[in-house]
Parts: sequence; C-alpha cells; structure tokens
Amino acid sequence: MVGEHIHRLPVIDLVRLGMIVLVLIIALTNLSARYSLMIVNQRRGILSLVSMMIFLSLTFVIIPGNYYDFMYMFAVPLSFLYAQYFICCRTALFSNLVFVLLLAACFLTYLV
Repeated sequence: MVGEHIHRLPVIDLVRLGMIVLVLIIALTNLSARYSLMIVNQRRGILSLVSMMIFLSLTFVIIPGNYYDFMYMFAVPLSFLYAQYFICCRTALFSNLVFVLLLAACFLTYLV
C-alpha cells in the first residue's frame, strides 16, 4: 500500500528525524533573528531555500508514497541552512553541542 511504511517507521528512524528537525528549528530560529542583518542576496537565497523546503514538506505530506525516494531533495536546503547557522553562530559551546547532535543524528542508524 502507498504510505504504509510511513506509519511503521522504526523508533530509531523517528529519533533520528526528530534530532534533524530539532537542529533545523534551532538553525531557522537563529537565521530569522539575524535576517535583517543579512545583505539582500543572502536574504533572497535563504528565502528561496526555506520556501523550497516548505514546498517539499507539503509534497511529502500530500504524497506519502515517495518517502525514501524524496528525502534526497531535502539535502540542498538543509545543508545550506545548517552551514549558514554554523557560520553565523556566535556561541562556541552551543554551536559545538548542536554540531555533535547533528553528527549523532547522521550516524545513529549506523551505530545502532
């Protein structure tokens, strides 16, 4: 059935996706706080990538059958937003903690 595997995600995948979403929320919060300080080209790029990610998320919810085939398209906006966050972050301890959380989310499937 279409979308059947979404309802049966393993717990480890839910934890991994939750960690990635948490880091994404932290990055978007930081970028929205610094949005007025960015130059126009950076603002346009970030706005286009955030809108692309919103469109991809809506498409993912509307068409649940292409879950694993569609996840690679999230790589471009996510990598740019994460990179922009780590470039703009001023607190070294919090930035290192978020980076370790991101690495743990990436390697969680391989370690367990």
